[in-house]
Amino acid sequence: LGTEAAIFFLYAFAPIDPPHEAPDWSKIMEGMSNLPAQSQNKELAAKMAALEASIANSISEDNVRNFGTGMKQLAENVSKMTGLANASVATQEYANNVKTAATALVEMNKSYASTMTAMGAMADASKDAKSYHAQIQNLTKTLSSLNAAYEMELQDSKKYITALNKYYGGLSAAMENVVNASKDAEQFKAQMSGLTTNLTALNKVYGAMLSAMKGAQA
Repeated sequence: LGTEAAIFFLYAFAPIDPPHEAPDWSKIMEGMSNLPAQSQNKELAAKMAALEASIANSISEDNVRNFGTGMKQLAENVSKMTGLANASVATQEYANNVKTAATALVEMNKSYASTMTAMGAMADASKDAKSYHAQIQNLTKTLSSLNAAYEMELQDSKKYITALNKYYGGLSAAMENVVNASKDAEQFKAQMSGLTTNLTALNKVYGAMLSAMKGAQA
């Protein structure tokens, strides 16, 4: 449809030739009907030649040149329209790119804000970390002091345990001596019992001797 509109547009600017007087075909046909067949053929050939000559005269070089020039202008206009279409597409693409860049810039601003917030949090965390580090150092010193005191207490405990072991060792030896003394005491008791028995028998013998001696004196 666009091509047809362009062709009609070019024909609107084409030079207008003077109108040709149309022949009266009724008279021609009437005359041809009165002629013999051969005459009719000759007359028809003559009329056709005249018609071709009229058409050839109406289509001149200028008309052809004007038509070619119009087609060339049409091609240029179409090319310009294509360029405009491409420019429109490029403009739309540029607008899309600008929109994308704006969106990216907004996201970049958000990221920058998040980064600044994170850096602030890191700074606060760094301060807290320094304070925590100082507290850890103090705690380490305290633990070192406690460890030293514990080592001293441990050494004293070892000394106390050693002395206690020695004491219990001596006590065990004394108990063994007591046990041994108890055995000796039992043996001594047995010996004393035997001695007592012997002394009793001896006393009896001595008493009998005294009785006998008294009887002899009387």
